[in-house]
Amino acid sequence: MNVEFLLPAYYEYSDAVDYYNLRFPGLGSKLESDFRKAIERIKKYPDAWQQETKETRRVLLSSFPYKIVYHLYDETVYIIAFAHTHQKPYYWVDRM
Repeated sequence: MNVEFLLPAYYEYSDAVDYYNLRFPGLGSKLESDFRKAIERIKKYPDAWQQETKETRRVLLSSFPYKIVYHLYDETVYIIAFAHTHQKPYYWVDRM
């Protein structure tokens, strides 16, 4: 199964990693690891995660307040948003 980012989602992810690395060196690497584990869970069980909207699902990261919002199409997981769970819900909906 392939995984592709929408460009805004990639920037959100990259900015979050940079933010945590600036706050505490090495913490961004932990975020990256948590993200990779979540992606592996999505790839293994793409339909198992909670629906966020009619066309998207979400996976919560285990150690950080972020969720990966994705859309599954054929054999590709499209990451729509890397969203902080305590900020503006559904700001990314227009990306669909």
